[in-house]
Amino acid sequence: MASPLVRWLAGRSPDQLAGTLLRRPDSVHATTGSRPAAPPGDLSALAERLQRPAALEAALHGQPQPSHELLALLVHLGRRHRPVPRAALAHRLGLPADDPGLTGALDRLATAALAWPDQDGALHVPGELSRWFPHPLGLGADAARLYRETPAERLRQIAAALGRPDPGPRREDAHAAVCAALGDATAVRDLADAAPPETRDLLHAMAAGMPVATPDPARSAAQDWAVSRGLLAFSGWRLEMPAEVATALRGPDWAPPFTPEPPLPAPVPVAADALTRESAAAAHAAVQAVNALLDAVAATPAAALKTGGVGTRELTRLGKAAGLPPAEARFWLVLAHAAGLVAAVHDRSVGYGMDPVHYAVTGAHGRWRRLSPAGRLTALLRRWPTLAPAALAAHRGGFGPAGAALVPHPVDAVAPRLKTGLLDLLGALPEGHGLPSPFAAGPAVGWHRPLDRPVTGDRDELVTQLWEEGRLCGVIAHGALTPLGRALLAGAGDDLDRIAGELLPDAVTTALFQNDLTVVVPGIPAAELAELLDACADRESRGSAGTWRFTAASVRRALDDGHRAEDLRAALGAVGTLPQALDYLITDVARRHGRVRVRPAGCVLHTDDPALVAEILSTRGLAALGLTAVAPTVLVSPAGVEETLAGLRAAGFAPAGEDATGGPLVRRPTVPADDDAEPRARTLVRPAEEPALTREDATLLATLLLGAATPADPVEDVRRRIAALRPRSRPVDEEIALHAERLDGPARDTLAACVRERRSVYIEYVNAGGRRYTRLVEPVSVDGEFLVGWVPPLPEEVSFALGRIVSVAPE
Repeated sequence: MASPLVRWLAGRSPDQLAGTLLRRPDSVHATTGSRPAAPPGDLSALAERLQRPAALEAALHGQPQPSHELLALLVHLGRRHRPVPRAALAHRLGLPADDPGLTGALDRLATAALAWPDQDGALHVPGELSRWFPHPLGLGADAARLYRETPAERLRQIAAALGRPDPGPRREDAHAAVCAALGDATAVRDLADAAPPETRDLLHAMAAGMPVATPDPARSAAQDWAVSRGLLAFSGWRLEMPAEVATALRGPDWAPPFTPEPPLPAPVPVAADALTRESAAAAHAAVQAVNALLDAVAATPAAALKTGGVGTRELTRLGKAAGLPPAEARFWLVLAHAAGLVAAVHDRSVGYGMDPVHYAVTGAHGRWRRLSPAGRLTALLRRWPTLAPAALAAHRGGFGPAGAALVPHPVDAVAPRLKTGLLDLLGALPEGHGLPSPFAAGPAVGWHRPLDRPVTGDRDELVTQLWEEGRLCGVIAHGALTPLGRALLAGAGDDLDRIAGELLPDAVTTALFQNDLTVVVPGIPAAELAELLDACADRESRGSAGTWRFTAASVRRALDDGHRAEDLRAALGAVGTLPQALDYLITDVARRHGRVRVRPAGCVLHTDDPALVAEILSTRGLAALGLTAVAPTVLVSPAGVEETLAGLRAAGFAPAGEDATGGPLVRRPTVPADDDAEPRARTLVRPAEEPALTREDATLLATLLLGAATPADPVEDVRRRIAALRPRSRPVDEEIALHAERLDGPARDTLAACVRERRSVYIEYVNAGGRRYTRLVEPVSVDGEFLVGWVPPLPEEVSFALGRIVSVAPE
């Protein structure tokens, strides 16, 4: 016989079932190990995937607060009546059965297949859902369940203590008498008010908080008083308060919470031209800030801490060089790293996966600088919504002291999801309207994402910091999404490029030279212009217009780097009109430059015999050494010492080697070096965005599952397309390979296998202070940059940054 869920799915239309598939893509993109499985072949397979624990957990994360409130109430009511009549649900909420808010919330749950009605309108929920609601609404089991195995004599004693007449010898009668007494809310409140003060405090604390408690020998008298009267019952080794007692003690006016609308203040109007101006200014400042920061990193790579990442002192240095506060320097550095413009440089000579030596710009930096300003901006913006580090939040506020940048922070795990919630919230506002302040967004985002709470700090404060990130990027202005933000939210790449192009004009290729030896570039300079001016002038300011100043030292620097005076004058003249003062400066510096010349020399040959020098110079076999006489008895060679000695000996001479002090050169045996021993930048290649399930494919798959396909439908084509789609989240193997930089290949495979098979694993971990310790972890999942699992005897899940795990071993 088909399950209730299968029967309900079979009664959906193709469009309705497609909506469920789009809301629950895990039912289509289910994985086997690290490989995507084929799409479900029938409704039974689909129902099984929809009720898997991992799939339910993912679905719950996407549900707003009223969905969680209704599910908690349905699980609670389902302990006594399953399925739950809709009228009973509405009655407990104090609402009419056809209340619009209730209807909308139930429709949302039905679309996600988290609660669905049968033909009579009674509501079903997945049985596995109870593991996420062990104490729904903060209520324990009802009295009937708690006392269902209690002996008759004990039940008669409780009934007598509750003031009930003797129910007789039958256990069923005694059980019914106890349940009826505890169901009398007024009598229960009166009894609790008459209890000793310590007992009364205990009862009210459990009614308002957790309904279970561990027996406390220090409070045994208070607990015994409540147990003897049935107000508390032993459930295994713990004490549990019956749901009827907790409900009674919460007062006659208490009702289960139900918040159908987000706590959102009235939106305020925002002028379209104000949005455009603010967004354009922020976008221009963003490109200039990242340009300046990357120039500073290119000039002097950012030193890494021993535990990885860039510390506060180095961030302050970079910020000072780029003209940015340390907090903004942290944010732009993290975003540039995510875009592949900055990468860690590791000393591979000391082994794979060691901590980075420093952080330097990558080859992508040069290509990025040659993009148009709009292209540079969009390359950064496309990374921002999924940027895991909450760079600004980790730097200040209630999240503890500032840690290193480019290493995971406890708030990073939920930051991308809260950022998505923030963008969705602002995107749902009417066009031309915004929120009065960022502090109004926190509670509303929490309404949309109730499960996404940072393990440290306050969620509302984290949302305000994410709001600030959006403002810096030009995505949020005056409390509203800018056109740039709306295009980013819609995922429309062409619109994003077009709007960015309208906000940011093309890079400036000309300059305004002034008689005071300064040059002004009004706008964002093209890469070639910036490189030219940086080579021969000192930058004095950035912003809407950049300013450089020519000095004798800056012109000499250009000549030192190999520029010729006539070439430098021509290059500058091609971008603007050179004033006479600058022309004189270049001429004067060039006249004095190069009077002393320095030639590179690999080694020096000297002897007391001028005839031997002449013989060496005339030997054809030594021409490849490039020997030059600088004195009658002195030769120089651009080749190194070893190469020169070998060449002379091959030609029949008997040279002797000297060290830098003139002493004899002593050879020592050397260990062959690893070919990959030189420090190099290791840039992680991030996988391309995974293709998503389209509405067209979802509708056709729904048609196939419902058996309503026609011969004209491209059945096999859609099966192949859907089977080729990958999960929206990366498989465990890819996440670990991407983030666990300190682990070698076998260690990563071991960790991935333990996560997939839920096997305990020992991890050696380095905390933010550099201290190493080992923990036995029961892994649950990999969430972005974090390994999430249980660490006995801690009562809740713990997150470990994958980048801080240095070794693993299965239990």
